[in-house]
Amino acid sequence: MITNEQIRQILSIYEKFDWTLERVLLTEKLSKNLSADMKDMFRNTEKEISSINAVWFSRPSNKGGKTWELRHLSSNPFALCKTFGSSPNQEERNRLVKKMETQLKKISSTDS
Repeated sequence: MITNEQIRQILSIYEKFDWTLERVLLTEKLSKNLSADMKDMFRNTEKEISSINAVWFSRPSNKGGKTWELRHLSSNPFALCKTFGSSPNQEERNRLVKKMETQLKKISSTDS
């Protein structure tokens, strides 16, 4: 299982490159293990109990839209990225975000 220090390092690297932490997905197990540090690590970011451990980051893209990255929280780092146009429809964005979360769940289940 990923450690508090490894998560801090991930957050630090993304922050260094101007990514904004948008959302945190945690399994119940990891959420319980991190409970003492969660407020400090994730600040006021939206947290959700999930079947995967991952964090959503965003930053402006070169083309005027916004790039979103779903970073898996594990000792084997990987992420999925998607760039949305300058004014994405909220419903469309939510659909694509859920699709990426489903992809990550499938990948991480075969990674275990």
